[in-house]
Amino acid sequence: IKLHGKCNTPMNPTDLCEIPIEHRGDRIERQYGGETKALETFNSFLSHRGANYSYGISSPNTSWTTGSRLSPYLTWGNISLRYVIVATREKQEELRAAQKKKSGSNPVKNNPWLRSLASFQSRMHWRSHFIQKLEAQPSLECQDQCLAFSNLRRQPGDFNQQY
Repeated sequence: IKLHGKCNTPMNPTDLCEIPIEHRGDRIERQYGGETKALETFNSFLSHRGANYSYGISSPNTSWTTGSRLSPYLTWGNISLRYVIVATREKQEELRAAQKKKSGSNPVKNNPWLRSLASFQSRMHWRSHFIQKLEAQPSLECQDQCLAFSNLRRQPGDFNQQY
């Protein structure tokens, strides 16, 4: 089995012997597709996992549990970006109302939940912006956006057209 580059043919059952035994089974953490799983994942983010989003998203150690885990569902259309944005806004309003009721005044600006959901909203808008940018300017896949950087890292093998 050649694992580098891209697969040109499907695997044969006899190729399995070349895969280490610890990698042959399914992973417990695997995300499964479909709208139901997308909604479950999003609801768990809005109910508890998202509370530390703004702190945990940048660390590979914590992003698995604090991140939304919605990227594949958004990409494959199992959940719509509009639904995600609207539901997140509703959660923010719910948190503000609860905090206002509790404190008797305007919500505290340092609420970690609200900060995390604001960061998440920003990330969703950022995602849309760059998807649109790649669709409008597909040359970005192989050309620098800022031409001032064109001379950096231009040794053989820095860009592989086959990938």
